[in-house]
Amino acid sequence: MFDLSIFCGTSEEPRSYLHTPWIERGGVAATDGHVMVFVESPQMVSGDVKDTTPKAMIGKMDKFLDLEFSGNAHPLSGIDIPKLKCPMCEGSRFLVSTICEDCNGEGEFQHGAHWYSCQECEGDGKNHVAADKGSTNSALCPYCSGIGIKKFADSDPYVKIGEVYVAPNILTRVNTLPNAVLYVGDDPGGSVTFRFDGGRGVLMPLDMRRIKK
Repeated sequence: MFDLSIFCGTSEEPRSYLHTPWIERGGVAATDGHVMVFVESPQMVSGDVKDTTPKAMIGKMDKFLDLEFSGNAHPLSGIDIPKLKCPMCEGSRFLVSTICEDCNGEGEFQHGAHWYSCQECEGDGKNHVAADKGSTNSALCPYCSGIGIKKFADSDPYVKIGEVYVAPNILTRVNTLPNAVLYVGDDPGGSVTFRFDGGRGVLMPLDMRRIKK
């Protein structure tokens, strides 16, 4: 069974229709705008799935699903992916969250005529502690979508595959798919298709003109 939630937009993604996988062309699609995954059968997918294509995505997936598997094949199992731990869950993938006692879960407090952001919880209203799977009251870390890898920053290491550069947090997610193989062409800015047992997908490489080291 595939858990496609790690390919969906996080709670910080303003396009709420990307928060949940959906039925597309007889299968199930999921994307966060950087990587798209398509599983051939809904019976192979666990968790919540919308039974219709989001209005904003109607017709937009066809060009990706019809891309050819062209270029050189790169089995993901043979690629060294940097392990960049999520600073919130410390790579454990799970958190235990409790109401911040300093601000009573408000994220801010009043002193005199002014309001201040709570320093203890950094304005979140909750305190988070890394936890193991199965720990009491633990839940998947929302900051890394439960993959244990931090969001990519320009200062982070990236992975060169053929002529393209890819963020490690994307490769880590794709690497959860069985027998994933990337197909990389000669265009450094071109999309990268991939296939895996039970489906296919496409990811966008990094724009190295924007990356400053």
